[in-house]
Amino acid sequence: MVKISVIVPAYNVEKYISGCLVSLVNQTFREFEIIVINDGSTDNTADIINSFKKQSKNIILINTSNQGLSAARNLGIYNAKGEYIAFIDSDDWIDKNFLENLYSASINTNSDIACANIIKSKNNVHRMLIKYEKFDTYKSLDEKIHACGIPNYCYVWNKLYKRTLILL
Repeated sequence: MVKISVIVPAYNVEKYISGCLVSLVNQTFREFEIIVINDGSTDNTADIINSFKKQSKNIILINTSNQGLSAARNLGIYNAKGEYIAFIDSDDWIDKNFLENLYSASINTNSDIACANIIKSKNNVHRMLIKYEKFDTYKSLDEKIHACGIPNYCYVWNKLYKRTLILL
């Protein structure tokens, strides 16, 4: 059974997509699917994804004409089968226990959203660390907005969302 659908929009990312997919296929959590939306890439992105797809049964490749990041994510949501949804950008990678930790936090607290730390780096140099040092649950909308760091740290890709929260 698929518990998490990970959506990866990809457009001309032949330099980065392998690192992203390696981090996904090596997750400690196993009950998930990886939906890669090839958003009309004109480089070798699709070939690289296909080589990973041959090695991993949980990778689903959807090819589409270039429509942009939001359209690619929406197409992924439409095709998702998981109870939870995560977004990973194709030039990013995640720790091996990313999905396991967020899923456990969501289940244990019956949360709509679980959020993780991020480290921004360029050329293997860490530029900014956003660290969430507390474990808490929030009920009101104001508390939830504050906890997500909106607008300063408003990213979709460091969170796990209950699918019913974001269905189209």
